[in-house]
Amino acid sequence: MKKFINIKNFFAEFYNKCYNFINIMNKKIKIILANALIIFSIILLLEFVLFTREYLKWEDKTKQQNLYFNNTIKGFSLYNYITTLYETYITIFNSNIQINKNFFRPITSYSQDNKKEKPPIILLGCSFTYGDNLSETETFSYVLSKYSKREIYNLGLSARSPRTMLYLMRENFQFTKEKLLNNNLNFEYIIYTYIYDHKRRLYVNLIQNDIPYYKTIKKDNNKYLKFVHYNFLNKTFIFKNIMELVYKYKNKYNQKDIFDTFVIYMKEINKEIQSKFNINNKSPKFVILVYIEDGTEDWNVLKQDNILIINIKKDLNIDIDEEKYTLFDGHPSKEAWQAIVPALVKELNL
Repeated sequence: MKKFINIKNFFAEFYNKCYNFINIMNKKIKIILANALIIFSIILLLEFVLFTREYLKWEDKTKQQNLYFNNTIKGFSLYNYITTLYETYITIFNSNIQINKNFFRPITSYSQDNKKEKPPIILLGCSFTYGDNLSETETFSYVLSKYSKREIYNLGLSARSPRTMLYLMRENFQFTKEKLLNNNLNFEYIIYTYIYDHKRRLYVNLIQNDIPYYKTIKKDNNKYLKFVHYNFLNKTFIFKNIMELVYKYKNKYNQKDIFDTFVIYMKEINKEIQSKFNINNKSPKFVILVYIEDGTEDWNVLKQDNILIINIKKDLNIDIDEEKYTLFDGHPSKEAWQAIVPALVKELNL
């Protein structure tokens, strides 16, 4: 009882001090504070409205709001990532999803006898690479392991962009090396599956607890990417909607600038690959597997950096727009990878 009285007295004293402090303020300061409070309240209300709109949109259209709201990687909030991953895939889709102890897809080795005869391969990308709504034996990584007779390390993460890829290869490489690659750096290819929405995700990302955020810095007529550990604005729905408007404007009037930003990420990732995976002066080949493009891409810019571009439609002669190659939510079907992988293995001579 005495403790309760002490707490009550503390708040009473605190209230009196605040009241006296406000009374001694001049009129102008009071007006400024009142306006600031009104603006702050409007911002909170707008944030709540935008959040509600986004939440209902996820629930109605994808049924994956839990995954998209908490989908994070090691270095940010790994616990939320795995719990929501489990809830979404096991409970909602009831798929035979397997994950390793670090919550990525497990290392795939179709043939135990041949797995060490050839250097393994790393896959980078988003849900297309990860294998949304596919069981383990239907994924890109499994089918590639089957046809190439190699170990495949699937580092794909749903709803991600080249931002996450760069983070895994640069700022968080120690985790990638030790936990995801088992300290193995002897790879022949690192294959990134590209969809044109990755360009948008460099400007706008789904609201999550934490996401890798980079600032584009200009210096001596060159651009490079600086990692920003914490960016509060990037976690708000207001900022997300503002950046969506920025992206739409750029996409309408300055598509080259959007692709130039994407190119910077690709070059930075390639630079990390060439330095960190260099064994006896030999590094893996960085391959961009173009799954879906919008026609504004100029791939010649990246070819100049010795990055190999393989277009599924043009180079592998596969009409990926056929209905059988797409699942109900737009992701690749098992038939898609069954068609793509043999042609890719032949193209790369795997």
